[in-house]
Amino acid sequence: MAQKVKKHWREDFDIWASPVLANMLWLMFSIWILTIPLGIVGIMAVMFHWMDDRRTQVFSIFFSTIRQVWLKSYLLLILNVLVGGFLLFNLHIISQMPMTDPFAMISLGTTLVVSVIFLSICIPAWVLVATWDAPLKSIIRFSVQLVFAHPLWMVGNMIAFVSVFIFSLILPAAVFITVTGAIAAYIACWRTFALVYKYHNNFQLIDIK
Repeated sequence: MAQKVKKHWREDFDIWASPVLANMLWLMFSIWILTIPLGIVGIMAVMFHWMDDRRTQVFSIFFSTIRQVWLKSYLLLILNVLVGGFLLFNLHIISQMPMTDPFAMISLGTTLVVSVIFLSICIPAWVLVATWDAPLKSIIRFSVQLVFAHPLWMVGNMIAFVSVFIFSLILPAAVFITVTGAIAAYIACWRTFALVYKYHNNFQLIDIK
C-alpha cells in the first residue's frame, strides 16, 4: 500500500513539475536572441504532449523537437519579423499623419485589423511547427484557414495568449520564471488543437525520438 502511494505521489510530482521544467528551459533559450525560436517550439511541443497524454519526458520532447524543426522555426521567425516589421513601419508612418485626415484614420484602422489577424495566425503557426510533421508552407496555409474559418475563436486565442504575459507583469517574478510560458503555450495548444482535429483526421505528429 505504501509503495503504491509513493509511486502515485511520484507520478503526480512528475506531471506537475514538467511544465515548470519546460518553462525554465524556454527561459534559458530566450536569453539569447538567436535561440528564441528554438525555445518557442520546444515549450510548445512539451505542453502539447503534456496536454494530450500527460507525457513528462520534458528533455526528450524539448530537444527532439528542436532537432527536427529548427530550420522551420527560423524560417517562421524570419517571416514573422518581416511582416511584423512592415506593420510597425506602417504604424510609424501613420503616427506622423494628422488624425483629422480621413485617409490616416482608414490607414490606422486597416493596419490594426491586419495586425490582429497577423498575430492570430502566428500563434497556431508556432504550435503546428512544433507538432505537425508537414512543410512550413502547409502549416502557414492551414493557420490562415483556421483564423478565417473561426475568427472569434482564434482572435480569442491570441488575446488569451498575450494576456498571460501581461498579467504576469503584475505578479511576482517567480511566476514568470516557473509557469508563465508554460501556461501561455498550453492555452495556444489547447485552443489550436480544438479546431485542428475537426479538420484533420490523419494529422501526422512529429515523431519524438
